[in-house]
Amino acid sequence: MSCTRVLSVFTGSMLVISCSAYRPENPEYFSKVTDLSICKSANIKNFQYGKNDYSSDPAYAVKITADKPCLDRLTLEVSRAIDKKCGLSGCFGQDGNMDFIQVERISADRMIFVKLFT
Repeated sequence: MSCTRVLSVFTGSMLVISCSAYRPENPEYFSKVTDLSICKSANIKNFQYGKNDYSSDPAYAVKITADKPCLDRLTLEVSRAIDKKCGLSGCFGQDGNMDFIQVERISADRMIFVKLFT
Protein backbone atom coordinates (compact mmCIF):
# COMPACT_ATOMS: atom_id res chain seq x y z
CA MET A 1 0.00 0.00 0.00
CA SER A 2 1.40 3.41 -0.89
CA CYS A 3 2.11 6.10 1.69
CA THR A 4 -0.71 8.20 0.26
CA ARG A 5 -3.27 5.43 0.80
CA VAL A 6 -2.04 4.75 4.33
CA LEU A 7 -2.24 8.45 5.13
CA SER A 8 -5.76 8.63 3.64
CA VAL A 9 -6.95 5.66 5.70
CA PHE A 10 -5.35 7.07 8.86
CA THR A 11 -6.76 10.57 8.27
CA GLY A 12 -10.22 9.14 7.57
CA SER A 13 -10.12 7.09 10.77
CA MET A 14 -9.06 10.08 12.82
CA LEU A 15 -11.87 12.15 11.30
CA VAL A 16 -14.45 9.51 12.25
CA ILE A 17 -13.07 9.31 15.79
CA SER A 18 -13.04 13.07 16.26
CA CYS A 19 -16.54 13.49 14.82
CA SER A 20 -17.96 10.87 17.19
CA ALA A 21 -16.71 12.95 20.11
CA TYR A 22 -18.18 16.22 18.80
CA ARG A 23 -19.87 18.28 21.47
CA PRO A 24 -22.24 21.04 20.38
CA GLU A 25 -21.66 24.29 22.24
CA ASN A 26 -24.98 26.07 22.54
CA PRO A 27 -27.49 27.00 25.27
CA GLU A 28 -29.64 23.92 24.62
CA TYR A 29 -26.74 21.51 25.07
CA PHE A 30 -25.53 23.44 28.12
CA SER A 31 -28.95 23.04 29.78
CA LYS A 32 -29.13 19.36 28.85
CA VAL A 33 -25.72 18.59 30.37
CA THR A 34 -25.92 20.81 33.45
CA ASP A 35 -29.65 20.78 34.32
CA LEU A 36 -29.34 24.58 34.56
CA SER A 37 -31.12 27.07 32.33
CA ILE A 38 -29.24 29.77 30.48
CA CYS A 39 -30.46 32.52 28.16
CA LYS A 40 -30.72 31.67 24.50
CA SER A 41 -28.44 34.58 23.59
CA ALA A 42 -25.48 33.20 25.58
CA ASN A 43 -22.36 32.43 23.55
CA ILE A 44 -20.79 29.18 24.78
CA LYS A 45 -17.28 28.10 23.80
CA ASN A 46 -15.39 24.95 24.61
CA PHE A 47 -12.82 25.36 27.36
CA GLN A 48 -10.05 22.78 27.62
CA TYR A 49 -10.13 21.33 31.14
CA GLY A 50 -7.17 19.01 31.53
CA LYS A 51 -7.21 16.21 29.01
CA ASN A 52 -10.97 15.63 29.35
CA ASP A 53 -12.83 17.60 26.75
CA TYR A 54 -15.37 15.44 24.92
CA SER A 55 -19.03 14.64 25.45
CA SER A 56 -18.12 11.24 26.95
CA ASP A 57 -15.66 12.68 29.48
CA PRO A 58 -16.46 13.30 33.15
CA ALA A 59 -15.82 17.06 32.79
CA TYR A 60 -17.85 19.73 31.02
CA ALA A 61 -15.98 23.04 30.84
CA VAL A 62 -17.04 26.10 28.85
CA LYS A 63 -16.46 29.84 28.60
CA ILE A 64 -19.73 31.73 28.56
CA THR A 65 -20.20 35.23 27.19
CA ALA A 66 -23.56 36.87 27.85
CA ASP A 67 -25.02 40.06 29.23
CA LYS A 68 -24.70 40.67 32.96
CA PRO A 69 -28.36 39.85 33.83
CA CYS A 70 -28.04 36.47 32.06
CA LEU A 71 -24.89 35.53 33.97
CA ASP A 72 -26.39 36.83 37.21
CA ARG A 73 -29.38 34.47 36.74
CA LEU A 74 -27.06 31.55 35.96
CA THR A 75 -24.95 32.33 39.04
CA LEU A 76 -28.12 32.34 41.16
CA GLU A 77 -29.15 28.95 39.71
CA VAL A 78 -25.70 27.53 40.46
CA SER A 79 -25.93 28.93 43.97
CA ARG A 80 -29.24 27.14 44.49
CA ALA A 81 -27.95 23.90 42.93
CA ILE A 82 -24.93 23.71 45.24
CA ASP A 83 -26.78 25.23 48.21
CA LYS A 84 -24.05 27.82 48.69
CA LYS A 85 -24.01 31.58 48.12
CA CYS A 86 -21.83 32.55 45.17
CA GLY A 87 -19.64 35.60 45.60
CA LEU A 88 -18.80 38.19 42.95
CA SER A 89 -15.88 36.13 41.64
CA GLY A 90 -17.71 32.78 41.62
CA CYS A 91 -18.19 29.66 43.71
CA PHE A 92 -17.60 25.92 43.96
CA GLY A 93 -19.60 23.07 45.43
CA GLN A 94 -21.54 19.85 44.91
CA ASP A 95 -25.05 19.67 43.52
CA GLY A 96 -27.79 17.21 44.49
CA ASN A 97 -26.26 14.53 42.22
CA MET A 98 -22.92 14.95 44.04
CA ASP A 99 -21.39 16.43 40.87
CA PHE A 100 -18.95 19.29 41.38
CA ILE A 101 -19.78 22.67 39.86
CA GLN A 102 -17.46 25.66 39.70
CA VAL A 103 -18.14 29.07 38.21
CA GLU A 104 -15.56 31.80 37.90
CA ARG A 105 -16.70 35.23 36.83
CA ILE A 106 -14.01 36.75 34.61
CA SER A 107 -15.87 40.01 33.98
CA ALA A 108 -19.44 41.31 34.06
CA ASP A 109 -20.19 39.52 30.78
CA ARG A 110 -17.85 36.48 30.85
CA MET A 111 -17.68 33.36 32.99
CA ILE A 112 -15.93 29.99 33.10
CA PHE A 113 -18.23 27.13 34.02
CA VAL A 114 -16.98 23.65 34.96
CA LYS A 115 -19.01 20.61 35.95
CA LEU A 116 -17.22 17.43 37.05
CA PHE A 117 -19.50 14.39 36.95
CA THR A 118 -19.11 11.82 39.71
